[in-house]
Amino acid sequence: MANNLYTNLIATVSPYIGQEKAVGAIGRQLLRCRATPETVTVEDLRGIFHFVVGATTLYLAPDRVKQQALIEKLKSLV
Repeated sequence: MANNLYTNLIATVSPYIGQEKAVGAIGRQLLRCRATPETVTVEDLRGIFHFVVGATTLYLAPDRVKQQALIEKLKSLV
């Protein structure tokens, strides 16, 4: 079962890019720190933060306002 941080991370990103893309993008970045939805910690997220931002805001490329809004919400998780 996914932990609260992972659940909050998906809930933060999903409204911007959809559930499926959020799960995929975040899952790929978790591999960088050898974390899983069950084990990811705030320290893990801090270590891959820029990768998570890049992977998720990529889908919002034409809309700088939405990109910045998502970045600010992601910052609140770390």
